[in-house]
Amino acid sequence: MTVTDPRFQPSLVEQFVDEGRVQGKAEGRAEGKAEGKAEGKADAVLLFLTTREIPVAPDAEARIRSCDDLDVLDELIRRATMAPDVDALFDGLDV
Repeated sequence: MTVTDPRFQPSLVEQFVDEGRVQGKAEGRAEGKAEGKAEGKADAVLLFLTTREIPVAPDAEARIRSCDDLDVLDELIRRATMAPDVDALFDGLDV
């Protein structure tokens, strides 16, 4: 049985709001996932540096943790495996 009485049909506003909620949830999940990846990569950079016993000043740690560009973080991970110090880690990068 199909209900045709407009009183029982969702209004356009209700449909729009529901679609917005779904879209907002998806965007929120994607944003959270990207943030989680960035945090994990920043942790990896710091782990490499501390494992190699390279001192990391609080301002350098803040620079690493504030980076949200996954490509830059990948480069920092590569550099953290070989850099002689934290300054070399940042050479030529906008972090």
